[in-house]
Amino acid sequence: MGLVDVEIFFNPTSSFTAGAAMTAAEAAKSQSTVILHPFVALRLLSASVTMSSTRYIFALLIIALITGSSSADDEEVNCRVMIPKNPLSANGLATPHQVFGDGCKMSELPSFVECTIFNTKSFELSVYNPLVIDKGTEPAASPVVPHLGKCDVVGCWFGTNANSITLVNPDDDDKALEKANCVNGLGDSIFGQFAACNAQVFFAAVKKAGRHVKVPPLGTGRNGKTCYTTRSFEVVDQDQSDNVIASYLLLPNNQTAQATKTNKARFNDSVEISNGSDELLLDKFLRPALGCEQIVADDLTDPGSKKSSLALQEIQARKYQNNPIALVPSFDPMVTIDGALSRQKMNLYRANVFQPQDRTRSLRKYNRFYCEHMLAETAHSILEDKPYTQKFISPSNAVAVNLFTFLIQRFAAAFGQELNCTGLLNIDPPIVPVSQNGVTIDGVFNF
Repeated sequence: MGLVDVEIFFNPTSSFTAGAAMTAAEAAKSQSTVILHPFVALRLLSASVTMSSTRYIFALLIIALITGSSSADDEEVNCRVMIPKNPLSANGLATPHQVFGDGCKMSELPSFVECTIFNTKSFELSVYNPLVIDKGTEPAASPVVPHLGKCDVVGCWFGTNANSITLVNPDDDDKALEKANCVNGLGDSIFGQFAACNAQVFFAAVKKAGRHVKVPPLGTGRNGKTCYTTRSFEVVDQDQSDNVIASYLLLPNNQTAQATKTNKARFNDSVEISNGSDELLLDKFLRPALGCEQIVADDLTDPGSKKSSLALQEIQARKYQNNPIALVPSFDPMVTIDGALSRQKMNLYRANVFQPQDRTRSLRKYNRFYCEHMLAETAHSILEDKPYTQKFISPSNAVAVNLFTFLIQRFAAAFGQELNCTGLLNIDPPIVPVSQNGVTIDGVFNF
């Protein structure tokens, strides 16, 4: 599998430059000049991660996020995913979703589906990852058909490594999206890399069950703090609670298969591809680095295994996250409409990730609160957690040398050009990434 190298750096005081680097000395002298490498454009990354004697292989395709432009440019890849007929049924879950569109290939910019099932009688939760294939192709192996009962409520969430994802009906059912309560955004304004089907019905069932739903406590991390959730300011960036944890096997012939033990043994020349996301970052990187337990449930895709999911992490966050609580803000790029704030779109997104609706008078007041706590919690935790994160592998070796430096460049991008918290709070960047050959190797902390 070839790598496509396009190094992109962003300096808010000048134009884009290629191949630039910032030394520690330069960073210290010029704290207002930030040369960021927030994401590497069009690069297929492979990294092997060893955790608890299990070897995970991630092929992450990261897209450069270029700010200052509200119009789509030629390099943006916007994908469509055709859902199957009756997507929430057992047969529907086992029928591959099909991705298509210019540049939308599972070998290049993959998309993912992740479903969580709640049984309203036993109050048990489980996970199933439907397969996504390139439209017009066949899966490398037939998907596992899960066993569902009449008391099972299914919710599905979608993520993509492309610029955006839009769900479409199958050819033989033009009402499939409607019947499955699928949400892609508000009207013609899609969320972007996120979509969901039946999420609100699923979460309503979980909420109604109340204390009957067994949710493991967070515990305490190696840093002496309560373990983080998706609503901890220590975890968030500009678009929290987005994308999914699901992964697939990608074969050399570009076919995909579910990431089961059987398929891994059968296709030993495959790589496991994942969706770059906050949910994955917490589950596979931050929690293991800090000695925290992941929340998992039975994996119906791979009987006998356990797996986490967006829904599981959001359920846990809703139950245990203490103040300050990070909720999707109105200046999250996924919930704005042509750059304008929209309470309706923000609340729609929140409803699909089990977050409370916003009924405050001022959207901008919470945005300022969000920036203030990113400064107080997010930035400071990166430095405080350094003893643990600097020893843990980076989610992307082409972006940062370890988890510590990955969090540095991620924060700088979110706090700076993505949310413009520096402008909103009228401060200099609190963290300046230090780059060498396009890779973040350290950071200068200005607090």
